[in-house]
Amino acid sequence: MMSTQFSNELKELRRQKLFRQITQSALPVHTCAHLAAKYQRMLEAAAQKLQALREINLELMMTDAKRRAGYFIVLVAAIAVYGIDFILLSAVAEYFARRVYSDPFMVMLARLVIPAAILIIEMMIASQRAFAHEWATEYGGSKTSWVWIVFSLLLLCFLPAMLVATHVVTMPATVTQVLETVNILQIAGLIALAVVMHGVILYGGQLAVEAKAYLYLRIRSWRLNQRIKRLDNKFHKAATAAMRAYILHERAVQEYKVIFPNTEMSAGPFDLTTRQLLHTRLGRELPGLPQPSGTLNEESQSSAHSIF
Repeated sequence: MMSTQFSNELKELRRQKLFRQITQSALPVHTCAHLAAKYQRMLEAAAQKLQALREINLELMMTDAKRRAGYFIVLVAAIAVYGIDFILLSAVAEYFARRVYSDPFMVMLARLVIPAAILIIEMMIASQRAFAHEWATEYGGSKTSWVWIVFSLLLLCFLPAMLVATHVVTMPATVTQVLETVNILQIAGLIALAVVMHGVILYGGQLAVEAKAYLYLRIRSWRLNQRIKRLDNKFHKAATAAMRAYILHERAVQEYKVIFPNTEMSAGPFDLTTRQLLHTRLGRELPGLPQPSGTLNEESQSSAHSIF
């Protein structure tokens, strides 16, 4: 009698242990499935953004090789202008930086940043001039377009003046007539070089605006593609983890059925999100959470509407 009672108690303890194991093994299935659903929603949103970006900028996406070569030359020219400005404006930038900073790092930073800042300002002014020209063509002239033209002229005069001032300061105190002629020619060459370089940026026209838009489009598309790849990898990892957790959960259920065949036990129940993911992966329906009759009627009605 005692042995029978002891055996029943052990069996009951084992049953409770298996039941707890089944209950606990269902939690990772829910967690991983909802995580996969979250990544899937983010993945769909990123794909929609990429599709919308391509549809809105279809003309840029479909440009031919000749046009793309023009964009490439414009962008390389901007890099070349920065390189020449870094060489020619280093003395000017160092002069202004040393009046404010004594740290050599800040002086070097100024030599790097000032030419880049001037180039960015020039590109901004050129873009504003192009947009103002489009506005004037469509809606008529305005004072804004003249403002950007004046800004372009002022900036075009500033840089040659700085180069000439730097060159004059570096001239020796006493010069011969031949050296003076050479210096005049050098100043004229520097002025011409500065005007041509920055005139290309300031008056690049529609091609320069399209080149910058094309560069932005390519960078934006690349970032969205990278985001889509990362989210796709995360989604598959989470979905695989949910499947592995479900397999362990189902094994625990099968073990419970083998040991206690007279007791009803089934996998789950799982919520709608988990069931949809597992149904996609397994290809079969799974038991769901118990729902009120009103909710069941609403689901049946929505299913009927979706069918028809």
